[in-house]
Amino acid sequence: MADPYTIKIHILNGDPESVRIIDRMNWTGQGIAFPREEWPNIRNDLT
Repeated sequence: MADPYTIKIHILNGDPESVRIIDRMNWTGQGIAFPREEWPNIRNDLT
């Protein structure tokens, strides 16, 4: 059985269907989840 871990989901603008940042404790990476139609807006914000 795998060891338990904690996942934190940060909702950036208060809308749970918008951009979400996913953090897993004891892991160096991060995940990002968002609706496909939001990609042009997100891409512009990242640059």
